[in-house]
Formats: sequence, structure tokens, C-alpha cells
Amino acid sequence: MAYENLGDFGGYVHQPREYHKTGLITDFNLVLKLYNMHIKGIPLENSLVQRSMNVLEQEIKSGNIAPLSGLGFAILSEDMLNVARWDNEYPIVLKNQIYEKSNDKFNPVDIRKVGPFCVWELGIVNYERNEWIKYLQSQRVEEDKSIYLNSFYEGSSEINKDILSRSIFDFEISTKLRNGLLQCGIKTVDEALNALRKKQFRHVKNVGNATENELENLLKSLKILN
Repeated sequence: MAYENLGDFGGYVHQPREYHKTGLITDFNLVLKLYNMHIKGIPLENSLVQRSMNVLEQEIKSGNIAPLSGLGFAILSEDMLNVARWDNEYPIVLKNQIYEKSNDKFNPVDIRKVGPFCVWELGIVNYERNEWIKYLQSQRVEEDKSIYLNSFYEGSSEINKDILSRSIFDFEISTKLRNGLLQCGIKTVDEALNALRKKQFRHVKNVGNATENELENLLKSLKILN
């Protein structure tokens, strides 16, 4: 089979995005983690961010955004507002709806026409998926809900720079790392950071490129070190 007619996008230019925490949109039945996502070096206007917050609050109060499980996130870009919530009946399912920016308004659009997520939004979705799995595996008490809601993915969308921060919390990797730390008798965060930087645990890819905060967050998430 010939592929010359596939995947040809003409003048498309692939421009990396940056992710930033905006904060929480809080209602009695729903709390959303709001992100703003923009082309690298071109931040969104504060007025646009504020309008998106107002729209979310209005749409939640009017019932146009159903609470479902009551937990989720939203992603604001220069032209879209994507609202995602974890389902109540099937908590492993993520449901979303999209609003398109038109002048000073956000209008709902048919998800079948625009698609559920763009490739940039999927960077956030992947992070949220991992955080949600950790929540589902927890006791799901008040503290666990707070941990989920206050955990945001911030930084660049570029794969070569952020592959660790999107994958290091993967459950399988975390389990292997936890077992490795225990077998080596490592008991403190400092000892673990040293071991990780020396690439003692080879199954954690690119660990040498991780920031201290990324490594420390991983170690704390394992709940075996002080």
C-alpha cells in the first residue's frame, strides 16, 4: 500500500503549547481544575481567562454543565474552552463538552464536528488520567479529593522535554520504583534522589532529565519516604 496521499496537511505549522494552572472553579456539586493553554511565548489575555471563568460558573449554575462525579477539569485555549468531567456511573470514563470562542462569547459546539481533544489538550488529559487513577486507588476521602484537585500539570507540551513528567507517575513505573527503593533499603527522599540521578533504576526512562520537584513529587506519591 502506498502512503503518499495520507497525512498530508499542506501548510500546517506545528507550534508547541505551554500549560498553566488558572485555579479551581467551585460549585456545590462540581469542582473543575481550570488550565490555560497557549502557543509558546504568547500568553492568553487576562480578560479571556476571566471570561472563561464566568462562563463556566454560569453554565454550571444553569445546568448546562452536568456535575456527573463532581470532579473534573477544563482547558482554555485561544479559541476553545474544553470542559471534562469524570463520570459518576462509570468513573473510568471521561466526558467532555466544548465551547468555541466567538468574539466575546463562548458558544457550545457539536463535539462530533470538532473532535473531543486536540493533540495539545491530550498532554493535560494524559496527566489528569494518571492523577485520576491514583485517586481511584485511594480511600477517596476528603484528603484524597484535595490532592487530586490541587495537582496541576504545568510546563511545555514538547515531548522531549516533558516525557518524564507525563509518564513518571504511571502506576507500573511507580510500583517498580517503590519496590526497588524498598529492596535497596532507601529510607529518605535525599537518598532516593541520589539513587535516581545515578540511574540506579534503569526502568525509569530519562530520569536524569527530571527536575528535583518532579522527582520529589514522585517519591512523595509513593508514600513510603518522609
